[in-house]
Amino acid sequence: MPQYSDYIYFGDNIETFDYFHKQVQDTLGIDLKFFNSFEAMDMYFQEQKGQFFSVVFYEKSRNLAKDLAQLSKLVRHGKDTLIILVGNDFSRFEKQSYFDAGVTNTISPRANADVFQSVRKYIHLYFEATS
Repeated sequence: MPQYSDYIYFGDNIETFDYFHKQVQDTLGIDLKFFNSFEAMDMYFQEQKGQFFSVVFYEKSRNLAKDLAQLSKLVRHGKDTLIILVGNDFSRFEKQSYFDAGVTNTISPRANADVFQSVRKYIHLYFEATS
């Protein structure tokens, strides 16, 4: 059984990460880890396997195929990973592809504090239901 939740931001937009870091800090009172290398994040997951529930804010890139391959690898780490896709303006095909690859929910890069409160509640219910 995991010890506690681990919150991670994966992407390369430092401004969006800074914004999410502040929102997560203010809303959840915890630190948000930053990875801009999938290999480094994957290694982190391998080292921490089974120790934490993980919430990953995964920043949508311009390469759908690459995102889907990375997400497929990420979900293999187990049911203790909740993936929230950060992005806007998804086509119906893109959105369905991301959900099929294991994304649980989406969030705008400029979501307001109320959205992060909703995310907090969603995360709590998700982990309560899956543990």
